[in-house]
Amino acid sequence: MGVVDLEQYDNTAINNVEMRCCRPPPLMESCNATEKKVLVGSCDNTHNENPGTCEFVSNIGYVITASPEDKVLKTFGSLGVDIEGEVEKYGKQLMPCSGPDCLYTWEAAPTEVWSIMSEEPRVIKIRGNAKVDLYQVIGECSFLQIRSNRYIINRNKQGNKTTEVWDVGGDQVKISGRSFGGSSLVSCLYHGKPTGSYVSDPDAGKDGKVIAVSASSSTKSSFFATSMFQWTNCAEGYHIVGIREKGKGFLCMDPITGSWENIGTPDESAEISRCENGAAVVGIQLKDPNGGFNLLCSYGAPLSNTDELTGEDVEEGQYCGKHMAACGIGVSDDETSFKIKCCDVEPPMDTCEPGETRHFVKNCENSNTIAEKCDLSAGIGVNLRNMDDYANQTCFYSSVGYDEITKRIPILKQKLEDYYSNSSCANCLYPWDNSKAVMWIKVSIGSHEINMNPSESAKVYQIVGTCGNLQVKTDGFIKVLQGTTGDEMEQLVFV
Repeated sequence: MGVVDLEQYDNTAINNVEMRCCRPPPLMESCNATEKKVLVGSCDNTHNENPGTCEFVSNIGYVITASPEDKVLKTFGSLGVDIEGEVEKYGKQLMPCSGPDCLYTWEAAPTEVWSIMSEEPRVIKIRGNAKVDLYQVIGECSFLQIRSNRYIINRNKQGNKTTEVWDVGGDQVKISGRSFGGSSLVSCLYHGKPTGSYVSDPDAGKDGKVIAVSASSSTKSSFFATSMFQWTNCAEGYHIVGIREKGKGFLCMDPITGSWENIGTPDESAEISRCENGAAVVGIQLKDPNGGFNLLCSYGAPLSNTDELTGEDVEEGQYCGKHMAACGIGVSDDETSFKIKCCDVEPPMDTCEPGETRHFVKNCENSNTIAEKCDLSAGIGVNLRNMDDYANQTCFYSSVGYDEITKRIPILKQKLEDYYSNSSCANCLYPWDNSKAVMWIKVSIGSHEINMNPSESAKVYQIVGTCGNLQVKTDGFIKVLQGTTGDEMEQLVFV
């Protein structure tokens, strides 16, 4: 700050002026910062039974809302203000929310949130007969709007509503208000209930142990030997996760793919009650002598076949064993006695087949006569191929006794090494038996460079290893070069 004395130029009473020079305050220091969610897309698939995809453009970063934008930039630039630097520096301090009730943790936002806004096409899945509304969390401060990498997905399928939170560039998903990010899954640990008394029942079908409850007889063994039961079973690999009104229909899910099916004779208009957070039905409990029962979930509250969930429990619940879940239900002819079939839940990594694929990253072109670098933004590490079902799949497996997904990384690594060393992958490009340790942690997005020769253009792909719903994004990239005769040539490069 300084004072310029103009008296030497003008000493008249009217025109005697002193000019004070002040440093402009930081751009965001005095603004009233707020956060909100805005609707950025809506997809309606309610008239189609088949699943589909919902495409939208992801805008992440800050944008100047004042008009004209060039004048704002010129004004602050002439004063030596680094807008991008101040956005990140003061934005992390001033954005109001950082607690559990906030929409977004601004002080932990990645660098791209505080950079000039960029656009990238994205796709989310939508189930049949469903609708999806997509919201983005944004912050506002003066004439700056900061678009975060957080999207809130509201799904509505025939009255069954779920809310998910998707952090673009990460793998944190939040369903029904419970967070399932990174390695923290304390809310879906194994239920640890005692195993029920299994009943031998060949009519239940193969691959199942049966547990039973009855309101009609105190001697279960004689009753179940003489009564007729109608069985309704899930398809192989599916397990019961929900019930329709009055217990006439049930919802089965494949935990690997997230696909589901209705079984029984449900009223299709009746609302489905599901176990919380993708958990499975693992037990049954008689609720009253008139045929009311509860299906016991591996996590969360039970599901009832009557209107009221509460009631006098006639007997203690009967549970499937560890690493098992219900895959069928049997109802007696008089609808007063019930059985559920317990099927083994296969370890999520045991049955998957390893493979190698490639994901397109960008087009690189060097039109100059000297070599240049091409910048790539890509993640390296392990995440799930289908982020849409991340929370459901994770909670399903952990609640029936399996380790959480982040503990399956060593199995994925070993499978890909065996896949490579046993010559099962004749066309593999990545040396899976000599991979970098940085690949076998949670995926992290970063900036990388590859060399481009003079007058060279190439499509760049990243090599990705897969097994089931897990994938590892490697440090290996493929440059697909266009030859002068139209032929393509591939080069393997590492970053």
